[in-house]
Amino acid sequence: MCKLMIQSDFDGTLTEGDMALITLDYFTDKKWRYLYDDYCNGKLGLDEFNSKAFGYVTASEQEFRNYSYEQMVIKPGCKELIETCRRKGIRFHIVSNGIVTYIDAFIEKLGIGEIEYAAAKALYDPSGMKSWYENPDGERVLNGFKDSYTQRFKEQGYKIIYLGDGTSDFNASRMCDKVFACDDLEQVYIKNNLPYTKMAGLETVTEYINSIC
Repeated sequence: MCKLMIQSDFDGTLTEGDMALITLDYFTDKKWRYLYDDYCNGKLGLDEFNSKAFGYVTASEQEFRNYSYEQMVIKPGCKELIETCRRKGIRFHIVSNGIVTYIDAFIEKLGIGEIEYAAAKALYDPSGMKSWYENPDGERVLNGFKDSYTQRFKEQGYKIIYLGDGTSDFNASRMCDKVFACDDLEQVYIKNNLPYTKMAGLETVTEYINSIC
């Protein structure tokens, strides 16, 4: 019997809208957008871009968490999907380029207990947030954060179902056994004529899980 898990992106996949952009716009007065050209031009990887962008945040951890909690809109079907995975013994793990603080707020708001996740660690400082990414071995990385977790899960013998919405999910998702994609990630799969399943909603994933288990 194979081990089955879901590796899920967070922003825009489990939430309506991107909490990274929502919090950055609010707490930095959109200063982070000056870095965006460097990211688009390939001068900054996504992980490095996020670290620099969140460096403009001077709010306290409590302020950041409170605002995240208030603004966060969880996608319909999220709670049901995670509960279905639990009932069927399927591991559910979020791997996000976002910040741990707002994923903690998500878990609190969802209200169904602890959820496994990996995201950018953060220290809050009046001079600017210090955030960074660590691979599964605890080593800091500037690129390939999501990929490092996918590779580790594969090494552990998991069959992986990937959920994602952005171009940053592409490399990690390509290592997985099945991909549910929407928005920008879906367009990448269409452009490259690669197989995937359209994630019309998280209910789509729950229906699939129920059909195979």
